[in-house]
Order: sequence, then C-alpha cells, then structure tokens
Amino acid sequence: MKPRSNPDNKQLFTNYILDLLPENMRFTSAEPDEEKFRTQDISPEFLQNYIHEIMQSSDKYMFLTNHANEVIFKYDVMDDTSNHMLQEIMRDINTPKNNRLIPDHSLRRIIYQRINEIFDSENKYRFLLEHLEVLVFTCDTNYNFTFLSSQWNKMLGYSKQESLNTCFLDYVHVNDIHIVREKMARLFSHSEKIMNLEYHIRDAQTQWKPHLLSATPILNMDGSPVGMLVVSRDIIEQKQLRQQMQSFNEQLEQKVRERTEEINSAYDELKKINTKLIQSEKMAGIGELCSGIAHEFNNIIGIIKAYAEFAQQHFTEKNFNKLIDAVLLSSNRATKITKSLLSFARRIEPQRELANINETIEEVLLLLETEFKKSNITVIPDLNRSISSNIYDIGQIEQVLLNLLVNAKHALENRNDDPKIIISSSETEDYIQVDVIDNGIGIKKENFDKIFQPFFSTKGAYGKSKLPGTGLGLSVSLGIIENHQGTLTVDSIENKGTTFTIRLPKRYKASPTNNIQKILHEKERAAKTEPIRKYKRSANILIVDDEEYLRNALCDILSVEGYTLIAAENGENALKLFNHTRFDLVLMDLMMPGIDGAETIKIMRSIRPDTKVIIVSGSSHAISDSSIEQNDIQGVIFKPFDIEELISKISYVLDKE
Repeated sequence: MKPRSNPDNKQLFTNYILDLLPENMRFTSAEPDEEKFRTQDISPEFLQNYIHEIMQSSDKYMFLTNHANEVIFKYDVMDDTSNHMLQEIMRDINTPKNNRLIPDHSLRRIIYQRINEIFDSENKYRFLLEHLEVLVFTCDTNYNFTFLSSQWNKMLGYSKQESLNTCFLDYVHVNDIHIVREKMARLFSHSEKIMNLEYHIRDAQTQWKPHLLSATPILNMDGSPVGMLVVSRDIIEQKQLRQQMQSFNEQLEQKVRERTEEINSAYDELKKINTKLIQSEKMAGIGELCSGIAHEFNNIIGIIKAYAEFAQQHFTEKNFNKLIDAVLLSSNRATKITKSLLSFARRIEPQRELANINETIEEVLLLLETEFKKSNITVIPDLNRSISSNIYDIGQIEQVLLNLLVNAKHALENRNDDPKIIISSSETEDYIQVDVIDNGIGIKKENFDKIFQPFFSTKGAYGKSKLPGTGLGLSVSLGIIENHQGTLTVDSIENKGTTFTIRLPKRYKASPTNNIQKILHEKERAAKTEPIRKYKRSANILIVDDEEYLRNALCDILSVEGYTLIAAENGENALKLFNHTRFDLVLMDLMMPGIDGAETIKIMRSIRPDTKVIIVSGSSHAISDSSIEQNDIQGVIFKPFDIEELISKISYVLDKE
C-alpha cells in the first residue's frame, strides 16, 4: 500500500533520506519512458516538496545517486516492489531508537545495503519478465490491471499504457468468464492459494488465443488480498500438438484394429486348417486300422453266423447255453471295437472332460490288437490302476497314442527276435505320464532334431520304409499335447529302441461342456445310484426306430415286462400315433430318414410338454446336437444295450415324477 496521503509519512521519509545522504548528493527524476532526466542538487525543502509530489503521482520515478552517479535508491510509483520497499523503510523510520527519528550509522549502512539488494533483485526479475514468452500482470480485486509486462504488447498487440486500469475480464472469452471469475473469487476468499485454468484471451486483431493461466493472490500487511499476480502462457502449439497426437492415436488404433481383425481372421483360418489337419491324420490312422478291423469284424460275424446256423440246424437244450454264450461274447467284443472306433473317429469340436488315461489307453490298444497280432508284436500294458482321473480331450489324446503306437509298430517291422512294446501310465503330484517304449531300430542322430518337424518322415516316399507316411503325425501329436499345456519328449538309442513320453498337467481347466451332455450325465449318475427295479404298473410305450429288427426286439423284450407297446418306423408315423394316443414314455432313435428324432421330440413337446422321453442312439455324437439342447430328456441308452440296463432305465424314468 502506497503511503501517499499521510503527511507524517512524508516528513519522516524526507528526514530519513536526508540523513542517508552524504554531501554533494544529487537527485534525479524522470517521467516514464522519457529519455532525459531532471537533475539537481538536493535541499531539504526541495526533497520534501518533491517527495510529496511523487507520492501523489502515478507516472514518475525517483533516483538517489552519489557523487559517482551510482544509483543507491530508486522509487517507482508504478512498481509494487518499490512500494513495498518504501513501506519497509517507513516501518523502520517509525521504530524510534532512544526517542530519535534519525537512525544511527550502523542502521544507515544496513539500509543502504538493503536498498541496493532490492534494486539488484528488481533488475534481475524485470529482465526475466521482459524476456519470458509469457504474459505477467497484476490486477486489483476488481480485476483491473495494475501492472503489465512488455509481452502484453508483443504477444497480444495492445499498448501497455492504454491497457492499464482496464478490466482483465474484458479480454476473456464470454464462454470462459464465469469460470475465471469463480476461480479468482476463490483465491480472494482464501479457498485456494493458487489457480490453474485454461481460457481464451482476445488479441488486438480480435483473434481468440488459448492460454493457460496460473494465478496467486497478493496480500497486504494484515493478510488481506489487494490483488492478484497472474502468469498466462499461450498454449496453441501445445493444443495443436495434442490434437495431432490424438489424431495419430486414432489412426494408430484404427490400424491396430484392422491388423487385429486380420490376425483374428488368419488365426480362425489357421484353427480350421489345424482341425482339418488333425482330422486328416485321424483318417490316415483309421486307414491303417481298416484291414485289421475288417478282419476282426469278419471273425466276429463269422462266429455269430456259424453258431446261428448251427442252432438253426442242430438246436438242443444241451448246447443252448454254449451257443448263446458264444454269440454274446462275440457281440460284446464287436460292441467294444465299434465304441472305440467311433470315439476315435468322431469329428467334433475339441472338448475336454474328466476321464481316466488307462481307459483311453485300453481303447486304443483294442483298435490295434489285430495289427499287433499280425506282426507278432508283444504289447505289455503296465498301467497304474490307482491313477487319478484327469481332464483332457479324449479323442485327441487317443489320436496321439494311436500315432505313437503305430510308429512303434513300424520301428519293429524288421525285427525278428522278440519285438516288444511297453505302454505304461504313472503320475506325480503335478502331472499324468504315459510312456510308449519299443525295442525297435531307434532314431538316427541326424534325424533326432527333425522328427517333430512337419512333413519329416522316415516312412514311405519320405523315408526308407515301404509303409506310407505323411510326415505330420508327430507334428500334430506335439501340437495336441502342447495345446493341453503338456509335453511330448523322445529318448532313443539307435538299434536299441525309442521311448516317447507324454506328460499332461493335473487340474487342467475344463472347457464348458454341452448343456445336453451335462443334463444327461447328471441324470445317468442319479439313475445308477438307484437300485435296479422294475416298474410295477402297466404303461403305454411308443418305440420309434427305423431298424425293423431292433424295433421288434424291443417290443419282444418289453412285452415280457407287461408294458403296452406300439412301434413306428419313422417320425411321421410316430407323430400320427402320438396325436391319437397318450403314451407314458417314448423310446426315440435320433438318426432316422425324414423327420429325425430331435425334430420329432420337439413337435411332441409342443403337443404334450410333460411327455417323458428316453433317447436310444448308436452314437454319442448325436446327442450333443444343438437341436435337442432345449428339450428335457429323461435318459439315454446307447446301442447295443444290455436288457437289464434297458429295463432298469425305463423303470427309473416311469417312477420319477
């Protein structure tokens, strides 16, 4: 605050300055921006009058110089720094020492030093203000300018003198005035100590420029706000750079999206190719098995046919049981082979489920049994019967085992002395392990690092063996095991033998199973926990199957149990019967010409939703069809079935509400 109107301050300041002055001190004054200065010797009367004049003015400087023309004191009425310095001097003057107003020699020296320090500091900061590429200004509590740096003219094109005492808000864009006023009011009310804000300021060409404003309040001696110090920086380059970066990011994101779509599309195509590759390897494996399986089925059919003809010609009570046992044993063996072949050959999406590796091994061995016998190869299963069940894709692991066992068979084809394959299962805390060991020709050192490479083969056109080879079997097998997060390794000694080792991690996370499979699995498990029993009441049962002999067999078997039976050879006839008769249960085949079983069930449920249905199917693949997922299926029986299992299942479903 400037002590302009206080005459006591004027007198005290005059006495104070006179006491500081050595002899021959000169006084210099000037109007702002003048090139010439008025200089004259100082007398008490002149100094007192001039101090009164300058303290009432708003446009003058005052300098005190010594005889060497060195400035020892400067007062600028337009500069808050000078005003604060003057206030500080006046505060010192008003502190009496020994009841005297004139300070002693030591105080004089200290004040002289302080004046020079303030003057040096002012010059330094003024230099910085004039050269910084920012606007620096002060304003009072009414937002009127009280100081403007020279950048005001350079950056915005306005005259400093014309802009002084004008209102800062007059230069602010109308959309920004409210927030600027609100933020500044918070500074004046001490709610905030510093403010940062983006706004738009108008230049002399009426162009709006984006600026970043930082402000802090100016306080007087008692802490009350008297104004505000503001630094305002042009941020148009920053905003342009930000917009360029945003545009670049958007372009980059678009390119990433496009590239990601390309990668996803390529990945989907790769998965399709991989699925086809795996299936083609399955077909190659099945082709290798065909002759052996055909031979095995011919044996089974031959047994059944021979005993059937013998029974027809020479049936007696004495040989009845022997004939029946032979037929049953042969049919059971055919059932197992068919089940293993269907399990291996089914073409479905990979689906991991809880299974026991020993059962998987035994199914594959059953498929290869005839081939091993023809080649006089001894197969020794060394299976840990207490091994834990694990989660894996049964069909894919069967394919790997089949490939390893067929490779072992080929490695033994020229060995005449005790060709042998050992397949073992074991487990540790972390994984299930399967070893396939043969005592064949082994793998040459130069081929050891190539055997898992696609299209590398030691068979057929790619190797010395007369047997055909695609060079994909081990490559596909490795991919399957790695997809299960497991490992497939090999150890071999030339002319001694080879060991392939599969390790599958335990507790592998299962993929979601088909809803209908879940429903059937839980219902099957519940049915198995029930004691075997027979339904004690009569019931109407509709049998739908396109195989005449199977329909007749079902009718013969179930009629003995006291059920009323009606048979239909297809879906169309079944629906006609269903519309006129109320059935307690429907036994439905799925794969039929015309309207298939799934569609027939759907139509029946639309007529009578409470109808109970048991599926009788020759394929486990058929029951995962999405067309029957929404149907409430009470049970499933796979062909060929046991009579006891069939009767128990029917009784369980009929008893259940």
